[in-house]
Amino acid sequence: MAESRKVIVYHYRNNNNSPVIKNGLTLMQTSKLEEILAAHPELQQTSKPIPRGVRTIDIYQRDLLSDGQKEAQVEQLPNAEQNVAGVKLTLGMMVSVLMAKAGVEMVILSRKVGAEGGA
Repeated sequence: MAESRKVIVYHYRNNNNSPVIKNGLTLMQTSKLEEILAAHPELQQTSKPIPRGVRTIDIYQRDLLSDGQKEAQVEQLPNAEQNVAGVKLTLGMMVSVLMAKAGVEMVILSRKVGAEGGA
């Protein structure tokens, strides 16, 4: 990305793996996010819109899959609506969402589908 802006990043980890970001949730520059993804090739990123005024975001199984993965696995996703995590935004993150002129998205990091222990 040419322009580095701040995004809310959540690292979903199953099997109690250590998060690649502090506390598993942070507000960071996109340039830092790109560095993390380069250092951890087993991770993929997806995004989920954050509605204004919402403090808790539910992460569903389908949110961990890219559009291509969803299309390829549409018949194999009986639990796509299963809630796998509830993420509570910090006050600073909520202020960022409220002050944003455009819609804000949460970037979700998770293991690539097919990776050992992945989603």
